[in-house]
Amino acid sequence: MKTIRAARTALVFIFTILAFLTPFPKYASGMDPFSTERLAQPLPHATGDSANPCSGVLVGNAAMSLQDVVDLSLCNNPQTRQAWINARVQAGQVGVAKSTYLPSLTVGGSVSQQTVNGASASTSNNNDVSATLNYLVYDFGQRSANLDSSLQTLYALNETKNATLQAVFLSAVTDYYQFFEAQATVDSSREAERSALESHNAAKRKFELGAATLSDELQAKTAWSQAILTRIQAEGALRNAMGVLANVMGLAPTQNILLAPPSEILPDDRAEQNVGALIEAGIADRPDLQAAKRQTEAARANVEAVKAGGMPTISLSGSLDHATQGTRYPNLGLVTTTTDTQSVALSLTIPLFTGFGTTYRIRTAEEQASLRLAQEEQIKRQVELDVWQAYQNLLTSSQSVKSSADLVASATESEKYIFSRYQKGLQNILDLLTAQSTLESAKQQYIQAVFNWRINKAALAKAMGQLTPESNRPEHGNGKKENIK
Repeated sequence: MKTIRAARTALVFIFTILAFLTPFPKYASGMDPFSTERLAQPLPHATGDSANPCSGVLVGNAAMSLQDVVDLSLCNNPQTRQAWINARVQAGQVGVAKSTYLPSLTVGGSVSQQTVNGASASTSNNNDVSATLNYLVYDFGQRSANLDSSLQTLYALNETKNATLQAVFLSAVTDYYQFFEAQATVDSSREAERSALESHNAAKRKFELGAATLSDELQAKTAWSQAILTRIQAEGALRNAMGVLANVMGLAPTQNILLAPPSEILPDDRAEQNVGALIEAGIADRPDLQAAKRQTEAARANVEAVKAGGMPTISLSGSLDHATQGTRYPNLGLVTTTTDTQSVALSLTIPLFTGFGTTYRIRTAEEQASLRLAQEEQIKRQVELDVWQAYQNLLTSSQSVKSSADLVASATESEKYIFSRYQKGLQNILDLLTAQSTLESAKQQYIQAVFNWRINKAALAKAMGQLTPESNRPEHGNGKKENIK
């Protein structure tokens, strides 16, 4: 009797504690009793509050540097916010998995009235209040495996968020440099237009003096018109580049943005790096590969959870019930009956046969784990290829900068020399137009080579999973200035 009384007292105590700990759904969303939100990594450069970590990153009136562009893109681009929210959603699932280690408590109640007419007329008022406690004592590791699977999935989403951040980072760097490439192209096309106009004026003067034919003047005028068209197209490309850059920053294309020019550096003559070491670094650091590894671990944990799902479970349950019935009779008056019921039970559940459902669930989970492992291996091979190609592209663009600079220098001297000789009547108009066209082409190649080198440098860092603000600092060049005109 004492044992039963002690069990009832303990049950009442547990009910009371859980009643205070259990929030109503209206207020539950603001609680995080398991501190799962801290498991979801925040966005970088978080200067705002936890609900809006990038609220402090704003577009000001000052010219934005490359770092400013990257910061705003990482905080304001919808892709990064989606990746961050996905991780927070999974953090909630981790909380769900942890909640299975705690008992559940439900309460209920009912009020009813019954009226009987006739010879035995009466009116009954029934009140009932109940509380039920359920607790899973042992399940052969299913809860543990489910929690491990949820955690590994969360870690995978954190790595996926990092991969998204690096992709947006690279897009911001690429679009920033492509804007200034387009701007340099506009400047070069305006210079080409000016040179074409000088050639036309020279041909026109010579024609008026009788030292040249009308054909010379018309060809020079055609080249001038072509230079105007090229300049108009370059200006349109510049406006589009600005719109693309605004988009990656999460802004409207109509947003007025002031940009500070990039540091004027050129590639140095450092020896080639060990591409094998770069590939190993990429395998160690690429967030998408780390995410794939986490997904594999989550799938393996799910196998264990499915296996444990077919094992016996031990549960503890208890209930309290208080019922009051009051019946009023015409002759007897009010008759009240009160009933209090308490129960404690320990139950063992053994799934003997599930129609082979457990067998096939285990087989499905095992194949899913094998699929995740194959996907991990595929991503690993892709990382190796990405690093290899990015490294080769960087080498090619680095060598192209030096070669195209030499080409610009020789084409400039050639154009000056032929223009001087044309004015003296020693060269024809076709020689001059060809020299000017060659010079403009050389300048365009140089512009593309310089900015391709900048972009490829960032692309290699991204391929290695190491794209950070430090990877784009000026000290990564040799300090030699560009001269794009």
